[in-house]
Amino acid sequence: IYDISGNFLYPDIRVTQLLKRNGWHKGLIRFQNAIALTDAMRWLLSVPVAEMLVKTGQDDLFLNMVRRGERQLPFLHSVRIANRNGYVVEDAQMWLDMLQMADELGKDTHNPKVVCPTDLRAAHDALLAPVARLREKRNRAQQRLSAKDWEERYQTAKAPYFGICFGNDNVEISVIRSVADIAEEGEKMHHCVFTNGYYKRDDSLILSARDKDGNRLETIEFSLRTFKVVQSRAKFNATTEHHDEIVSLVNRNAGLFQQIS
Repeated sequence: IYDISGNFLYPDIRVTQLLKRNGWHKGLIRFQNAIALTDAMRWLLSVPVAEMLVKTGQDDLFLNMVRRGERQLPFLHSVRIANRNGYVVEDAQMWLDMLQMADELGKDTHNPKVVCPTDLRAAHDALLAPVARLREKRNRAQQRLSAKDWEERYQTAKAPYFGICFGNDNVEISVIRSVADIAEEGEKMHHCVFTNGYYKRDDSLILSARDKDGNRLETIEFSLRTFKVVQSRAKFNATTEHHDEIVSLVNRNAGLFQQIS
């Protein structure tokens, strides 16, 4: 039921000369609640990187390797730079995460200023926001690429509605004519009309409300089942002073859509 192998050792222990040569020291006993020390011994005897980590004082990186059952260490070049600069990694996983984000952002992981921060947590947290923005940008690009497969289907399904346009002295409303235009609408308005795949919904039609100068006001989701406005969103999912006017305009012109459907 319980695997207790290697977790309980008498404090006064002796190990082979080979294990001592490969870096074993009594300080590693403190990890016995986190890893099986027999695993630690096996790593020292069979994984050269593990031996190097222990001999250079990078015990937490060694612990992280054994705990994860990994025999390779990412950013090994950064470890060597840390060793040359006398930098001891106190929180291995946070340090590796920081290097991963730095590398993703194109920062030089051979640079001691990147590899050896005086405040690891601050350096780690400073990268969170820019990495999130980069990943979001990549995700949007990937979504745009996959959305191309939907373009023909969108055109076929929604083309009958493309000529519909109406408005008043303040607002002009028209059907968005392509998936690419929906992507641009979502990007400019900072909402999820594109990322949540509204163009894939058979019973929804996406319209754009703009002022007389062509500035975007709100993006409208119109139901082809109920022929009512489902939602109308301005930038950042807010509403504008024209919100009620926009919703009323669309609902009053619902007959234009019903004639086609």
